[in-house]
Amino acid sequence: MMVSLEPRCDERECADCDVRGPEEDSGAAVRADKRFDAVDKRFDELGDLVRKQRRDTAGLLVMAKAVTGDFAEQVAAIEERVRVLEARGC
Repeated sequence: MMVSLEPRCDERECADCDVRGPEEDSGAAVRADKRFDAVDKRFDELGDLVRKQRRDTAGLLVMAKAVTGDFAEQVAAIEERVRVLEARGC
């Protein structure tokens, strides 16, 4: 009975996957670091955007309160004019 010492194709592929040199491991680590750096940069950009939108929203809220306050004053002035005109009988 002859036993073949030649590995089968799937065994050869598995052996290739398991054997890595130090340069391949460091290359993978560098690529992973670059990806994580890109993700960290994107999270920082999103954080900056959220802070900007919060400031903008706070500014809009202040302006809205000022407009409603001014509107209330104008309505009160018109109501006073209407009372004066009604008192005159016009």
